[in-house]
Amino acid sequence: MLSADANRRRIDVVQGMALAYQQVLQEIEDVQLRSAIGKNLSNEMQNWAAGDIVWLYEPHLSQEAGSRKMFSPWSGPHLIVSVRDNKTVVLHYPLRREHCDTRTVNVDRLRRYFAPLLSELPGKPSGRVVQQVLARRLRNGQPQYLVKWLSIQPVVNSWVPPSRLPADLLDAFYRRNRLVEST
Repeated sequence: MLSADANRRRIDVVQGMALAYQQVLQEIEDVQLRSAIGKNLSNEMQNWAAGDIVWLYEPHLSQEAGSRKMFSPWSGPHLIVSVRDNKTVVLHYPLRREHCDTRTVNVDRLRRYFAPLLSELPGKPSGRVVQQVLARRLRNGQPQYLVKWLSIQPVVNSWVPPSRLPADLLDAFYRRNRLVEST
């Protein structure tokens, strides 16, 4: 038979454990809710456009590989060919379906792909590759061009002198803008 003191301590411990259990359940529910909201917001706020490069989540790939540790469920990078609506896109999908090179997927299965800089890749030449010339300005009497770098976020766009640009990209820029270079 337990003394009154021991019985009171036992009741306090059981009540403390019940309270802790309720707090853990509440925390799990909060985390799941934040995760669901974050997942929905992250893809709903994405402005997917044709030409974007993305990862595609395919959980069945890890099952095919045999070892879940050694294989990622993310495939890619894939190119978005077109956007059907705010929830579905058409991807260029060369790895599977030999007869069909596009695939329609839900945007919840996508994550934006950010390629490493060429200078960060082993055995590759240093520097970045220019994707497109966006604008022209004069700085200290010298022309400079705003360039979009290949597979790099637009916030990294930068101004460069014409000597660092391929002639075909400059020609395309002037044809697009119907400008005649005055130099």
